[in-house]
Amino acid sequence: MAILYADIRKSTEYVRTHSPAEVARRVNRFLDISTEAITERDGFLLAFYGDCVLANWPPGFSGAAYVSKAVEAGRSMAEASRVAGIPVGIGVHAGSAYMCSVRAQRGSFRDVSVFGEAVNTVARLSDSAEACELLLSRAAAAAVGIDGPWESLAIEGFDQPVEVHRIQT
Repeated sequence: MAILYADIRKSTEYVRTHSPAEVARRVNRFLDISTEAITERDGFLLAFYGDCVLANWPPGFSGAAYVSKAVEAGRSMAEASRVAGIPVGIGVHAGSAYMCSVRAQRGSFRDVSVFGEAVNTVARLSDSAEACELLLSRAAAAAVGIDGPWESLAIEGFDQPVEVHRIQT
């Protein structure tokens, strides 16, 4: 599947210097941008984590162009966030992940989520992306016909660097 993770940059500094209403407006605008970009491209919006978004495109549901749809959603999010003045770092990766329902408190809380190395990879790519930048793993880039340039990126928790392609908006 294709997985996208996006996170607003410098949120701590923003919270320190802006009112709660301004913070809420900014985060809600980002979530609106993300929701539109993801759902218009057949993606599943899995979670909002504060000012982060996690989405995926399972090929069985999103179609044969599932990676292209994730990359286009990322491009759209990066561009719309730049225009809105919201510095967002976005990662897209393609790989195997576990998608399943989870529950807590004897079933009173249920959710659907994804787990595995591919999810950790995409979260770290997002962490490494600059403001309004999309980082594609080699797997995601290759699936959409991008052949570099490549950058080797050392990411936390991984023994080997990950090769990425940067897209600035």
